[in-house]
Amino acid sequence: MKHEVKRANPNLFLTLFVVLSAVMFVLLQSTLSVKAAKEKDKVKLSSTSITLKEGESKTLKVSGIDKKTKATWSSSKKSIATVSNKGVVKAKKAGSAKITATVKGKKLTCKVTVKKDSATLKKIAFEFEDDDDEIDIVIGESLSLKVMGDPANALKGKTLKWSSSDTSIVVVDKNGKIKGIAEGEATITVKVGKLKAECTVNVWEEDDDTDDMSDDWDDDTDDMSDDWDYEDIDID
Repeated sequence: MKHEVKRANPNLFLTLFVVLSAVMFVLLQSTLSVKAAKEKDKVKLSSTSITLKEGESKTLKVSGIDKKTKATWSSSKKSIATVSNKGVVKAKKAGSAKITATVKGKKLTCKVTVKKDSATLKKIAFEFEDDDDEIDIVIGESLSLKVMGDPANALKGKTLKWSSSDTSIVVVDKNGKIKGIAEGEATITVKVGKLKAECTVNVWEEDDDTDDMSDDWDDDTDDMSDDWDYEDIDID
């Protein structure tokens, strides 16, 4: 009596192969997703919250990325705080803003709180080498004026606005450097907010006394030469 040998159904092997391939694909994708998630978790911002005074700066850094990967920086309120493409945050005025660094689609944020400088500027004045409140320069001469504040540290970061009462006599640039243009008198004014200081600048023509003295000396020498008696000197 012969026994029949049953052959394996080829469709069954094909089905098992497809199922196993699908399982392997899902497991691989899951592994890659977990790995990518872990790599994203490593990407962090050096600070999530900072407090600055007006005029101060601080650099934020992104960790967990290679040198080739660059972050894109942005500020929610540029009037409060700005950020450069290198993550340098600069406080502008009192308030709060959000700095965002975008890296490979992930957004990292830092809250920036800007406070007013605790030192309130009460007074400004020109800084002179002596007690005189006037300056004398000659036409063409330049001089840098210095301003001091009360208290001294309250002037830091403030914007100074300069002006001359008569630019045909004295001009002044944005840094407080004056230059004599013509003979006369003018007032230089510097302002910081509602505070101001003034000084008088006298412009003179260059003194020619030295040339006059030289001319007088030449005349005197000529007169002396006329008075001298010369004698013949025999040289053996």
